[in-house]
Amino acid sequence: MPILPITLTHAGRAAGHQLSQQEHGGKHGRQREPAAAAAKPGADSRFSADKQFLDLFHHAVMDPLSCALDLPLMGKDLLSGLGLEHNPGYAAERIVRDFYQLYALYRQQHPKQSPMQQLFIFLAVARQSLDCGFNETHQVLENMNMLHLAYHDLVSAKEQVTVALINFGQPPV
Repeated sequence: MPILPITLTHAGRAAGHQLSQQEHGGKHGRQREPAAAAAKPGADSRFSADKQFLDLFHHAVMDPLSCALDLPLMGKDLLSGLGLEHNPGYAAERIVRDFYQLYALYRQQHPKQSPMQQLFIFLAVARQSLDCGFNETHQVLENMNMLHLAYHDLVSAKEQVTVALINFGQPPV
């Protein structure tokens, strides 16, 4: 199975403009069109860079990964609402947790691949999705003139996920 490059056209949905999976049919209920709110600065006044950009980052990372590997989108985070979701460490932990869940699904769907092939393919797409998600979130925040409010936390979350990907799939020491 060749690894196709992931390109985004503002596919990450701006937080506050999330749509339910039932409203948008299609494979695994994913929305394939660019989010209008992310494409136009200030289009969704409910978006708050200091509160929701990490959720945008999560979607911008997970959506292309799910699409590229033909896996379902992850559901609502069960730990949301505890006040942790605006923390870069929590955002990174959530992304890595979702990576492990999607990796388990990927392994089930591709039993003919060796474990090494499964890990290699998944990690290649996950790293590419992380970079694309970071770049997209960066661009959306820059277009909204809010990057200065969120840059440090965004970079911190990305770095934490990058470190976790280095150890991804390795047995604990």
